Amino acid sequence: MTRSAVLNCLRDHASEAVILSAGKGLDRLLIMDADAVQALRDYAQSTTDPLRVSANAALI
Repeated sequence: MTRSAVLNCLRDHASEAVILSAGKGLDRLLIMDADAVQALRDYAQSTTDPLRVSANAALI
């Protein structure tokens, strides 16, 4: 997942996650609870499922 996708997912589905800006670029601190981790897993799976189905169909 891209950095912006992670941030959007957390903002939309795990509002308890805390993102502290400690500088520019990758110099940030991200604090997540279990709900945030599950939200990221669910989002990542939902975005890759169509690719898996397509790849499986191509192999058959």
